Amino acid sequence: MDRRSRWLGLPYGDQAIFLGTETFRAVGGYPEVDAMEDFAMIRRLRKMGRIAIVPESVTTSARRWLSGGVWRTTLMNQVCVWAWLAGVSGTRIASWRRAAARRRTKALRPGPAAVPQYHRA
Repeated sequence: MDRRSRWLGLPYGDQAIFLGTETFRAVGGYPEVDAMEDFAMIRRLRKMGRIAIVPESVTTSARRWLSGGVWRTTLMNQVCVWAWLAGVSGTRIASWRRAAARRRTKALRPGPAAVPQYHRA
């Protein structure tokens, strides 16, 4: 993700976006959408000029990456980006993400065979 951010100048929200108050206001802040708000704001920022990527690290949640895996999460992120660029609403994209999260959660739950059964003798 660091290479993509540096190469394309497109950091996403999980990479810690820092803006001064004046810049945040000038770009219109975060758009009021259910998903892709970080992507939409970064695209507006790019129109204002170059985005600097600092050589520091931050700690963010790895929940989606751990539960979905690197390849599946990357694919889902790219599908969301392309859908957004094609005009799909943030509400629809958010529903896709929620559905994917439910599938991951369901897959991680132990099935009935994995739950010990105790019966009275």
